[in-house]
Parts: sequence; C-alpha cells; structure tokens
Amino acid sequence: MPFQRTFRSLTRISRRNRKQAWRPVSNAEALEARHLLAGNVLVELNANGLVISGDSSDNDILIQAVNGNLVASGLNGTTINGAAGDSVLATGSTTITGRIAADLSTGNNLLTFTGITVTSDASVAGGNGNDQLGMNNVTIGGSLQFMGYKGDDSVWLNNVTVSNSVYLELGDGNNSTFIDGSTIGNDLHIKGRRGDQDIRIEDTTIGDDLHIRTHRGNDDIALTNVTITDDLHVRTHRGSDLVRLNPVQVGDNTNIRLGKDNDQLQILGTSSFGDDLKVQGNQGSDSTEIATTVTVGDRSRIRSVESSTTDATQFTTRFDDATTGLFAVTDALATQFSTRIEPADLTLTLDTSANQSIASNNTIIVNNASFQISGTTSAGATVSVDVDGDGNFNEGTATAGADGTFTVTTTLINDRTNRGENQVVVRSEDALSRSVEESVNVHFAVGTVSRFTTSQGTFDVELFDTDAPITVANFLNYDARYTNSIIHRSAKTQAGGDFVIQGGGFRLNPDLERIPTDAAIQNEFNALNSNVRGTLSMALGASPQSGTSQWFFNTVDNSFLDANQHTVFGFVIGSGMSVVDAIHDLAIFDLRDVLADVALGQLPLDGYQELTQTITGTVSTTSGSAILTGTGTSFTTELNAGQRLQIGDEIFNILQIVSDTEITLNVNAVETVTDSTAIESADPTTEQYVTISDIETLLFT
Repeated sequence: MPFQRTFRSLTRISRRNRKQAWRPVSNAEALEARHLLAGNVLVELNANGLVISGDSSDNDILIQAVNGNLVASGLNGTTINGAAGDSVLATGSTTITGRIAADLSTGNNLLTFTGITVTSDASVAGGNGNDQLGMNNVTIGGSLQFMGYKGDDSVWLNNVTVSNSVYLELGDGNNSTFIDGSTIGNDLHIKGRRGDQDIRIEDTTIGDDLHIRTHRGNDDIALTNVTITDDLHVRTHRGSDLVRLNPVQVGDNTNIRLGKDNDQLQILGTSSFGDDLKVQGNQGSDSTEIATTVTVGDRSRIRSVESSTTDATQFTTRFDDATTGLFAVTDALATQFSTRIEPADLTLTLDTSANQSIASNNTIIVNNASFQISGTTSAGATVSVDVDGDGNFNEGTATAGADGTFTVTTTLINDRTNRGENQVVVRSEDALSRSVEESVNVHFAVGTVSRFTTSQGTFDVELFDTDAPITVANFLNYDARYTNSIIHRSAKTQAGGDFVIQGGGFRLNPDLERIPTDAAIQNEFNALNSNVRGTLSMALGASPQSGTSQWFFNTVDNSFLDANQHTVFGFVIGSGMSVVDAIHDLAIFDLRDVLADVALGQLPLDGYQELTQTITGTVSTTSGSAILTGTGTSFTTELNAGQRLQIGDEIFNILQIVSDTEITLNVNAVETVTDSTAIESADPTTEQYVTISDIETLLFT
C-alpha cells in the first residue's frame, strides 16, 4: 500500500479510536471532546491502548516511564485531562498493550515518549502548527507513523526499536528528522513536502528498504553508519540539495535521483552497495563524488551529472556551521527532547508575607492562630502541612495550580508543651511519588511580646499574661526604668555549670545606680510553669512575696528553683537564647568592693580587665607588716574596703581604710617597698557593661 494512503488509513483509525476512547473505564468519569479546555490534552489508557487528543492551543506532552509506572505529564502550562502536573496512567507497568493513537490537532505541539513499550502500532497526527515528535528508548511492536501538515515539523528517534515499518511524512515547512541508534525491522519512509528538509540518520539498522523523498526546498541529507538490508531510494526535487553517505552499507540496489537545480552527492568512507548503484542527475549543475574506498557489488551507473567533484565549502557551511548547519540543528533537536526525558527537579518555595508578622531570631511572630502559606512548586503537586510534629501532614492541604502556585492555611498551636513555638513543615508531593519539604519557624503569641535590645544582641520574649497577669503588669510598669539598665549577674552553679543571668536591678544614669522600685507584688508561682531553660522568672528576696523589679533568665533547666516559688512569666522566642547564652559566656568579675555594692559579685563584662588603674600618690610597705602607708594619697575617696591592690609583685585585699594615708591589708607584706605605685581595679566603662538600651513592647494581647 502506498505510504500516504497507508498513513491516512491509520490516521482515520486513530481519530475513530479517539472518539471511542472517552467512554468510562472502571470508575473514571467520561470526558467529552466538545468540552476541551485551552491548553488541555486528553490522555487515556484503555483496553485498546493509549489515546492522546490535543486541542487548538500549543501543547507539550511527555509520556514516560518513572519508577516502573507509566506517567503522562503536561509541560509548560499544558494540562492533562484538565489537571496540571503529572498523571499516572498505569502503576507497576510501562507497557502499553495495544496501540498509540495521537491526534495533536492545531497549535504548535511537542509530544515526547521515553522508556516505554508499545505492543502494536503507534500513529501520531500533527496539525497546521509546528509539531514535534520525540522518542527515546522506546520499543514498538508494530509500525510507527507520523503525519505532519503545514508548519515546521520535527522528528527525533533515539534508541528506538520498531518491529515493522516507520512512515514519517512531514508537512509543508522547514522540517528536521534525526534518527539515531535505532533499529527498524522493515521499511523506513521519510517524505518531506515544500520547505527545506534536514534529514540525519546515524548508527541505525533498517531491516528492509530506506525511502527518502523531498520536494521543493534546499534539502540536506546525511546518512552515517547506516545499515540497509535491502534497497536504498533517495529522490530530491527542486532546490539545491546536498546528500552525504558516509558510510552506508546497502544490501541490494541503490537508486539516487537528484532533482532540478544544483545538487551534490557525496558517497564516502567504506560505503558498500550489494548490487547496483544508480545516480541520476537532472536540470542544473549536479555533482557526485564517490570515494575510492566505496565498493559496488554489481553495476555503478552515474547519469546526467556534470562533475565528479563536490564543493567542500558548501558541505562545510550547510552541514557543519555551528548554528545553522545540519548537525547543529539536529543536535539542538536532540537536546530539546533530552531535556524533557528527565523530569524536572521537584522544588518548593514558601511565602508567608500574607500574615501580619514580626521577624525575630530565626522565626516570625504572629498573634493569629490562622496562618497562611503561599508558594510555588510543580504544577498539580499535592501540598500538605505538618504543624504538630507527628509527621502526618494533616494540618492543611492544597493542590498546586497549572502555574505551580498554591495557598494553604493551617492552624498554629500555643500550649504548655510548645510555648507557641511552631515548626511549620510544608511538603510537596507530585504524581511521581517524589516529595520535597521546606519549613518555617513561627511563634504564635497569645501574650504580650517584649523585645530586649542589648549590647550583645536583640531577642524577644512572650509574656504569660494569662498565667501571671500581676507579674506581667509589674514588669511592663518598669519599662521606662529598664532603659539603660544592665545585666548585673551571670551566675554559675557551685560545680561551675550554667545557671542564670539576672537584670532589672541597676541602670546607668549616667553612673551606675540601683533602679527605684515599687512595692513588692503578690507571688503568682504556677507549678505548671517550671523554671526551665529559656524562661523569664522573678527574682526574689527573703520571701516569695518580695519580688519587685528584678528578673532572671534560666540558661539551663533549673526546676529546683520552683521550690522557692520563683514565678515564671515569660519565654524567649526562637533562637533568642543564643543572645542570652552569649551574655552568660562573658567573663564574670567580682566588683562588689570596687563598685561598693554587694549585688555585683558576679558581674558579666565585655573587654574588662582588673588592676589597670594607678591610684593617686605613692605607697610603702614593710616586710612582715599589714600596714600600708601613703604619700599624697586619698584612700578614703578612691578606695573601698575589700578592694584589691597590686603593689609590686604582691596583690592584697584592703581590710580597713584607716585614713587617706593609711590602710590595713588582709595579710602581711613579704617585701619592704618604698614610695611605689599602687594599682587598683577601675570602674567598668559604659561599653563594658551588658546594657539594655530598651525593652519594647511589640505585641499586646
């Protein structure tokens, strides 16, 4: 049966099958062709095989084997059966039992198959647009037919095995065909109509005849390492055509007919022809170059050819140009389809800007339990949310649209277990069973949020308005007085372990002074709020009812403090404890005597050194005596009892200041020193204190 009639017969069968294909299969709902959506392709795997029906839009369809499943994917905005993303046609099998019947309709269409097996025929009908068919690692049990119409059409067959024949009829337009590493059991027919034809066949075996026929246009044909079991027929028409065989092995006869205009034929390398080699020129100046290494089994007849030498420059330009040459164009075609073979990486981006929030330490703070997440992922992917950490992803779900965008709403938690800290994990899962996760840390505050701005960094604290309303109100009442206050205590345990940092007792105004306090408040200790790491708790004096302005942060779990009824009234948000820890890690100094306050024995300072300041005048000591005398000294105004002094190589503590010129030391001097300088520890500078420049209220309940 002639090629064109054969293909049209198969196309009619394809279209008839398409009409039948949308009858319900199992529990699937029937789809009717008259309701086609723009950019939508109907794909169904039924008892007769696979049916693909395009619409009037530009469509990009990929039929592929993924993890042992047969999957249809819409690319570049194309939907499959009205849905974006991937559609699993069959699980546990990549074989289509029956035939493929594809009608791409109008529009510019790309149809790619990879990794599949078809037990019968495959027929693809293009339309009036630019249609492209790509096949990679495909096995076809019957024949393969492609029919193009108007437009620039392309066919790429890579590592394709066809048991019967292949019929490729490309329409009016500039068309490209690239067949590489394939095996065809019977005939291969390639027919181009009007327009320039780029035809390239490499490393391919043809079980019977190869027929190539072109029409009007400047056609480039290259056969490389092609084995043809029976006959080779090449016929060009009008236009300046170039044909290269390098090498080919033809089992029987070869008949090459060059058309009108100036055509050139090269037969190179170790090409061999089992029987006759016939070359027929036509009108124009034709050239045929046959290498001496070529063998012909019977007769070689070259007719109506004006030259036996071809123009190497023309072949170089039209075959080898890096942009427009035959090899570059067909390589680009292969690359275009290759990029579709591997599914694009599944990605996921999150956007939480729709929520009113405050950025904190590696987290965002909100005061609304309803939390909205938008983002992008693969079209049609299922997006789900896990908030409670059980890994079930059942706290919200959405389906990404055709453009990959989605919006999902979830509910945040604030209880005694999580203290408002929510790690919201978002998962995207596509039809290929691939998944990707992204997370965002969200603090859901139900109480007032205060921001501590310190010289060591900024951190936020949620206050327990409900559990400790009196204590919270008291803390907020001191807000203005906490400006330029200091962390005056960084305490370790007796074993040297971490314990607490304490503030609210002193401020710089500009000299260091105690913060004025109000009356003590009622204790609100709640056993459900233990003194664990990250909590803000009330400092107490001699009794549980003695709390005023001072507070502390627990740097470790200190539940033993619960016995003393230290009221916990806040919790550090996010990674804010890194700032608290940085304060706790500073060097600690005992400056009770230097600063004349018993509360400053564990003072954290940054960049401070002891014994750096020389006192006024000179001093003298006598070996074996604890009496220190001074000349030009002002002991009573410069020094305090208990303070340390360095005299020469000896360091003493001041036991008693007798006068401006006499001090009793804590131990007898070892050496006699006369008119020496004495060095004391200076008051810290403002920059060396850990200062709190502001405690700002960010959110109110």
